[in-house]
Amino acid sequence: MNENNYIQEDVINSCESIDLTLTNISKASDNLIDITDKICSSITTWKEMDLQMRQMEMHFNTYMAGIEKELSIYKSRLPIVEKQLDNLNVQMSKVLDSVLGMGTETEAEISLKLRLLETVEKHLDNMSAFAMKLL
Repeated sequence: MNENNYIQEDVINSCESIDLTLTNISKASDNLIDITDKICSSITTWKEMDLQMRQMEMHFNTYMAGIEKELSIYKSRLPIVEKQLDNLNVQMSKVLDSVLGMGTETEAEISLKLRLLETVEKHLDNMSAFAMKLL
């Protein structure tokens, strides 16, 4: 009987060991499921971020294309504006030369000359302000 007790005890120990092993396997499986869920969640989040970054990149590229198009339009117009400003400068120089060449013998001539010089000065100030806005 003694031997039967040892066998029974071995069987009980083996069953307890198997039960403990199955419990550990179950816990490990639960942990593995949690880890897998977290990995999947992380991958999903990473993919969403990647998609958002691609969308932002596309938006930025579209924005830059629009800016480049506007810049090329302004660059193409710049020679025209520059030519017009040069023409305006030449005309203003002619007006200034004419005003400076006017006589100053009478009070009326002096008054007219001063008003014309003020007008030329205002136009030159406006041209300077316009040029600064272009820059």
